[in-house]
Parts: sequence; structure tokens; C-alpha cells
Amino acid sequence: MLTTQFTRTVPTVQSPAAITTPHPHAHPRAWQSAFLPQHHPDLAVHDGEPRHGDYLERLLQVLEFIARQGRPLRLSQICAELNLPMTTVHRLLITLWNAGLLHRDIKRRYTPGTRLVALLNHQPDEPIAS
Repeated sequence: MLTTQFTRTVPTVQSPAAITTPHPHAHPRAWQSAFLPQHHPDLAVHDGEPRHGDYLERLLQVLEFIARQGRPLRLSQICAELNLPMTTVHRLLITLWNAGLLHRDIKRRYTPGTRLVALLNHQPDEPIAS
């Protein structure tokens, strides 16, 4: 005797994890191409200049420039000397200022900050003041 079995289909609610899970056949690190910076041969270091988009290199470039000048500098002066866009330099200056590596006076001029001076004057046996 042949029996037929009926199943009832019930709509299921997907959990948030199931919704955000990538396609099962996708490469495990496929998300990286969307969120991590890509290395491109056109963005390599040329003649000692930092790569375009290299945030750390630009931070150091701004920091070194200000430290070497020995005088307070305005945003416009830094942009002109480093040939970088004003919005980029402003973002870098704010990052360095928030970290204590730069000091900004009332006239919005930048000089080396207390944390940078402490790092420069650090002796191997002393703790670094923050």
C-alpha cells in the first residue's frame, strides 16, 4: 500500500545573522575588497613621496613639517608647503591635536604638543608622560 505524506510549509523568520551572512559560495574574505584599502601599483612611493591615500604617511609628513619649522603654523601655511588639500590637512591636524602630538593656540596655529615633546625627550629608563 502506498501512503502519501503531506508537509505543511510554514514561513520562517530569518535571524539577523542569516540575513547578513554572505553568499555560501563567496570567498571567505570577499568583504575585505569593499572595506579595506586596495594596493594599486599607481599608488606606490615615488621619489620619497608618500603614496596617495596612505593616512599614516600623511600624518607623519604633517608632524615632521611642523616639528622642523620651530614656529607656530596656520592651516593654510601647512597646506601650501605640503601641497595637500585643506580638508585633508585639517583632518590630520585635528587627529594629531586630539592625540596630544600637536598644540593649537588661540589663533589656531599649530606647534609640537606636550606628548610629542615627551616622546622626543624620552630616556629609555623613564616612563613616557601622556
